[in-house]
Amino acid sequence: MLYYNHRKGEQKKINSGGSRGKVEIMRKYLVIDENKYGDTFSEVYDTLEEANEEAEYQWDHLTRREQKDRHIFVGHVEDTKEYLDDWAFEEDEVDYNCYHSVDTDEGYFNSENE
Repeated sequence: MLYYNHRKGEQKKINSGGSRGKVEIMRKYLVIDENKYGDTFSEVYDTLEEANEEAEYQWDHLTRREQKDRHIFVGHVEDTKEYLDDWAFEEDEVDYNCYHSVDTDEGYFNSENE
């Protein structure tokens, strides 16, 4: 499997036979806020707990009318091209808001479940 190493600006193959040759993959958590007009806003957090707390806070501070027009949820991305667009790697730091794919899982806040 090919992963992008943003620290060295190159792709490396993960060695599945042990820890030698592995590239550290960073996972970040996004709070994603979508409205009925197609606008999407996202914020990046280091931990699932931080992201869940922020998503719940944002959802609880919307009126019932606003909640009908919005969807707020938490997902995660990794600093690989599987999740992020090419331009996410153009600066010294990875821009995790340049995602094209995001994963969610049990325990991730999702306003559709509220």
